Amino acid sequence: MSIRGKDNFQLEVALEGKADYLVTGDEDLLMLNPLQNIKIIEPKDFEKMLKNDGK
Repeated sequence: MSIRGKDNFQLEVALEGKADYLVTGDEDLLMLNPLQNIKIIEPKDFEKMLKNDGK
């Protein structure tokens, strides 16, 4: 696995912002799931979660 500079930036922003989720299609980032308290998920899974949240 190789974390690139842009990936480090995304991870730092998510961590500093205390994000609950990091939504990405980047396989390198998806392999880190979960990272501390952040769930790293694909857009399709996040969309499903949002649709099911109100039911």
